[in-house]
Amino acid sequence: MTDRRAALSRALGGRQVRRRRHRRFLLAAIVLLLVAAALLAFGGDDGDDFADDATPICDEFETRLRAEFELSFPEGVPTPEAEEVYLSHAFADTTQELVDALALLEPADADARAGVDAMQALVDQLREDPSVGVGANPFTATVAPRFDQADVPACGSGFLAE
Repeated sequence: MTDRRAALSRALGGRQVRRRRHRRFLLAAIVLLLVAAALLAFGGDDGDDFADDATPICDEFETRLRAEFELSFPEGVPTPEAEEVYLSHAFADTTQELVDALALLEPADADARAGVDAMQALVDQLREDPSVGVGANPFTATVAPRFDQADVPACGSGFLAE
């Protein structure tokens, strides 16, 4: 049995060679851990996950809302009464879907959460009194500033901008 061990030891390079391999492996592992720690500390999460995820969602819903408006009013500018019906139903329903999609992102930033909450409040307000949105972008006054502060202009001042 000792002859087999000696032969195996020689085949693996002997005791000193194995120690050098172990040291190299340990050094490589330490370097990798240091690189990973540096990436986490300096280059990891930039805090813009919500902005990165919300921007395409808002862009998609903006396109959808514009298309719905054009389908609802192919002849052009609607009467205030027709626009109220549109705002309280189709517009509010689609905007509620947008609110739900943004809420699923679970924004960590207080301004982003405030933007989602303001959008929900706007939907609720439009369902109760759609006249507040007639003839103007209903997002401008309350929702846009919140998302702009959260650095998500696609959901803020850029949303349904002319």
